[in-house]
Amino acid sequence: MGGAMKEPFEIKVYEIDDVERFQRRKEGLTEGLQYFNARLRMLEKRQQQIRELRAKHEKLKKELEDAKTHLMLDPSKWMGEFDVDPDLDQESQDYLEALAQATGDLEFCVNLCKSRVMMETCFDIAVPSIPGQSGQQEMEV
Repeated sequence: MGGAMKEPFEIKVYEIDDVERFQRRKEGLTEGLQYFNARLRMLEKRQQQIRELRAKHEKLKKELEDAKTHLMLDPSKWMGEFDVDPDLDQESQDYLEALAQATGDLEFCVNLCKSRVMMETCFDIAVPSIPGQSGQQEMEV
C-alpha cells in the first residue's frame, strides 16, 4: 500500500442477528407499502363506482320524470323514494351499497313506467272510419 492512505477508516462488523433484523424491518416496510397501495386502489375503484352510479341515478331520475309526464302522473309521485340516506359518508362502502340498491330500484320503476307508456302508445290508435259508417271508431283490444 505504500503509505498512500492518510485518513483513517472504520470497519463495521455486523452480527447475523443484526442483518436478519434489518431485513425483517425492510420486509415489514414493503408489506406496509403493498397494503397501502392495495387500499388506495380499492378506494379509487370505489370512488369510480360511486361516480358512475351517481351519473346513472341522475339519468334515471330524469327518465322517470319524463315517463311520469307521458303517463300524466302527479309529478310529486315517488319523490324522494329513491334517494340515499344523506347521513351516510359519501365515500363509504355502505353509501356505495345503498346507492346501488336505490339505483336498481329506480331503474326497475323507470322500466315499468316506460313499458306502460309503450303499452298505452301502442293501443291508443284510431282506426279510419269504414265507408258507410258515421263517425270514427276506436279499435278495442
